Amino acid sequence: MKTIFKPLLLFFLLAAIPSLLNAEYLSVFTEKANVRSGPGIKYKKLATVKRYTPFEIIGRKGKWCKIKDFEGGTGWIHISVLAGTPCLMVKTPKANLRAKPGGVVLWILEKTYPLKFIEKRGSWYHVKDGEIDGWLHFSTIWGFIKSSQ
Repeated sequence: MKTIFKPLLLFFLLAAIPSLLNAEYLSVFTEKANVRSGPGIKYKKLATVKRYTPFEIIGRKGKWCKIKDFEGGTGWIHISVLAGTPCLMVKTPKANLRAKPGGVVLWILEKTYPLKFIEKRGSWYHVKDGEIDGWLHFSTIWGFIKSSQ
């Protein structure tokens, strides 16, 4: 039984790699957007999210995208409020936004704070949101840095 199980497990793991590498991410480009429980405005509003909030796209139905956030929560959002702008979100309870990589702390950001990605230097990410501009360490963020469009 062990001899059959290992190759079968390996097969399924290898089969999953392409889908992980080709994951599609989009972000909210409007000031705010509603996340709903289903693909339409008749469905319950689960949350209202801010500009630059990134999501992994895990499905589509018409003009609606099924989304997943950094905590694994899912919902639906209309494609008209999404764009391929590279964006990140604070995933830790707090994150120090610094003037430069490893530099002076400018702001302390709360969990789920969304930001637009500008550039990467090593393990540091330059981000902005219109009001703030600084650097976050990769260990504090989730999202995507390559445009999917």
